[in-house]
Amino acid sequence: MCRTKKPSTAPDTIAKGSGFAALVPDARLVEIAPAAHFSVRPRCSRHGAAILAEENDDPVCTDPDGADRATIHARVLATLRGHPGLD
Repeated sequence: MCRTKKPSTAPDTIAKGSGFAALVPDARLVEIAPAAHFSVRPRCSRHGAAILAEENDDPVCTDPDGADRATIHARVLATLRGHPGLD
């Protein structure tokens, strides 16, 4: 982990926020909800959330109410299946 004193900015990560889909020919925007930015990451160990909270680090283990990472992962994979080069 690298911490700097310089503030960082991240691109808009909401479904329609970045406008990236408009730049990609034949893009199809798929919104998976409830989910958050880190919901596509692997599930945390049982101690992961506590360690991150103690360190005041990014909420990598925290998902919105009603979110289930296994379901989110399955939906992401189902969306990607069939695209050229991603089979």
